[in-house]
Amino acid sequence: MYRSSLRFSLAPAISPLWDQLRCISDPNISDQPNSSPKGRQAVNIQQIRDELEIAALLRTYARGVDSRDWALWRSVFTENAVVDYTSAPHGFAGGRDEVADWLAENFGVLPMSQHYITNIDAEIDGDSAKVCAMFYNPMQLPGVKGLSFCGGYYHHDLVRTESGWRSSRMVEENVWFFNNPFAPAEADS
Repeated sequence: MYRSSLRFSLAPAISPLWDQLRCISDPNISDQPNSSPKGRQAVNIQQIRDELEIAALLRTYARGVDSRDWALWRSVFTENAVVDYTSAPHGFAGGRDEVADWLAENFGVLPMSQHYITNIDAEIDGDSAKVCAMFYNPMQLPGVKGLSFCGGYYHHDLVRTESGWRSSRMVEENVWFFNNPFAPAEADS
């Protein structure tokens, strides 16, 4: 088991990963843990591959939602996945296909959304992983003046399949929402 923290704000995140990748070409370093010479940390090629594949899966999720490509969105999940958006205003939870239909009906009316997924923390244990990633989502809500913004965390239970990593369970933890038309009106004093 290993824990990784992918931080994809390119410059600072890629530098340490790049340093690890440069070591791959060094014949004195193997891909086995604790086998590096001269006290250098060994590169675990599988760990790097898993981290990159998990980050790509989360990018696919964002692209699927923002392009309203529900087949692409479905491809992120296992067939029997459970997806929970109940922390969002008027959210919904259910099976993958049921939630995809709900998204198509409800999220499809937004003129614009753009999901940023960052700070990917993955605890990988063989063919399963627990992933927590931050999200930031500016969006244009119908009938609302100006942009609305929300942010929080995506919690995924991932499994390695023949097609790569897939989410068997995702829970969105919506932590904050700015310009939220669904928030209760504040009482005048």
